[in-house]
Amino acid sequence: MFNAYSLKFYLLAVAFLALIPSSDTRSQPSALLRTAPNDSLSLEQYLDLVLAANPTAISAALEADVAEATVQDAYGAFDPIFEGMVERKTKSGLPTVDFISAGIELPIGSLFGPKFVAKYKRGSGSRVDLTNRTDPGGEAEIGLKLPLLQGIFLDKRRALFEKAALRPDLSRANEMQIKNNLLLTASALYWDWAEAYSQLQVAKQVYDIAVVRANAISERVRRGETAALDSVEALQEVAKRYGDVLKAQRKYESATIKAGVLLWNQDGTPRALTAVPYSLPPAPMLTPAQIEFDRMQALKNRPEFMQIDVEQRSADIDVRFSYEFLRPNLEAQFQALQYFGAASGFDYRIGLSISQPLFFREATAQLQLSQIKATRTTLKRLEIERKIQADIDDALSAIGRALERIEAAERETRYAYLVQEGERKRFLAGESSLLILNLRERATATAMQGLVNAQADYLRAISDYLWATGKIQQRWIR
Repeated sequence: MFNAYSLKFYLLAVAFLALIPSSDTRSQPSALLRTAPNDSLSLEQYLDLVLAANPTAISAALEADVAEATVQDAYGAFDPIFEGMVERKTKSGLPTVDFISAGIELPIGSLFGPKFVAKYKRGSGSRVDLTNRTDPGGEAEIGLKLPLLQGIFLDKRRALFEKAALRPDLSRANEMQIKNNLLLTASALYWDWAEAYSQLQVAKQVYDIAVVRANAISERVRRGETAALDSVEALQEVAKRYGDVLKAQRKYESATIKAGVLLWNQDGTPRALTAVPYSLPPAPMLTPAQIEFDRMQALKNRPEFMQIDVEQRSADIDVRFSYEFLRPNLEAQFQALQYFGAASGFDYRIGLSISQPLFFREATAQLQLSQIKATRTTLKRLEIERKIQADIDDALSAIGRALERIEAAERETRYAYLVQEGERKRFLAGESSLLILNLRERATATAMQGLVNAQADYLRAISDYLWATGKIQQRWIR
């Protein structure tokens, strides 16, 4: 008999059936519950909001300023150095020392690391050191200091500058690593949020069916068409499913709070998450060609590889610098002198100084240590390469198993629905009980929730894959 209860039940059953994915969902494993309200928030929109004002993202952006300051500091090693001195002493009103000196030294960042020197001094008095005594007009000198052996190819100033020049690359890698990890965390929170939302929709649909049935059975009881106990049993099922709705609601609220923690306003105040997520949007399938391409590009895209590359180049600079100390410290200097006053004239000064340890033990030890550091960096590079490939393999394994779970869950859901519909027809024909029908509907709902979980795991695995290949800042598969 097709009564009002049957009509209402059919209408809700159609809505319930709409939640069941068709057999072609293998190509789009997120087909379940894809529709979303107008105030819904997609993954890309959510991640954009996270990066816009999250303190971690803002802190990561400061890496560029750190790099700029580091390079500026290295430039400071080549700043001109000014030295000046004024001294005057008297005894019994007569000057014993009247000395003034001013000079500038300019290191030049080129081969041989020369230093340009310019100086003026004037010294008189009975107690002025002979090396500082000049004619009343003083004297000036200009010249160069030039290393001949140690420091020809690399000295301390140039080594520090070369290492500082690597800092922008390191800062970009550090910033990328911080943001990538933030995006991975945000993606996981988003999919937890979207999964909880979809689970809540399933619970509400099942609850609505129970409410319609309870109302219909109550009407039949009022007309005397069925026993009052059936109405009590229907209300019991309503209460049970309402508890399931509250449980799903709590899970959704918890996921919303956790997802909202990453959202901030530009003024530094927390931003409330008031939208709802898309209910598991469709995700593209990965092709073998794309996977192979992503594997190769991962060694360039992953910030860990960029960091170890900078570390390796820095270690190579240390090795080159250490080699310089195996040479004697031989420095030549030449100054042109100009005298002022009565004895004005032009002269010059040439000098050569050498400093050399007899056994070069310290220099040899420093070279060995720098070589060990370079070797360790090379070995660490191999470990990072292996770890990157392992991260990709792990993500692909998760994707593969999630797809298999989706297929199994789709079959389970279809079978559960067929059994439920058969049981419903038997119930309407008076050949089954309300208890059995409720059990069949619960089984269908459980299967649907399992399908939602499998789809969410697939989407989480896709985010893990994007992170593993260094592409998570693209937000999604392109």
